[in-house]
Amino acid sequence: MDTSAASSSNVASEKDASNADDWAQALGTKSRSIRRAFTVHSDFTFAEWRNGLRMQRAMSWLYADQQANWVSHHLGFAYVSAFSRAFRRYNGSTVGDHQAEARVTVRLLR
Repeated sequence: MDTSAASSSNVASEKDASNADDWAQALGTKSRSIRRAFTVHSDFTFAEWRNGLRMQRAMSWLYADQQANWVSHHLGFAYVSAFSRAFRRYNGSTVGDHQAEARVTVRLLR
């Protein structure tokens, strides 16, 4: 299975709550094949890849000065606190720290 095709597909929407079973059904294969392909070809599990997609999008939106509650909602998190915890686990810094760093970067680039 080519994970790059899956990565660039519209199925890989940030808010899309699809799991490996949903992907398998859409692609006409088994969920185990989906999980195995991600691990073999990308060094990530399917869940890690999905979370990474969401967090990369979050960083982009936060860099563009979107508010955390807006980002959280658009990524499909039920609570801002859940998004904040996931962001910190993934990025190693808080949402506020990321936004402050982005503001400094923007000022330096002007």
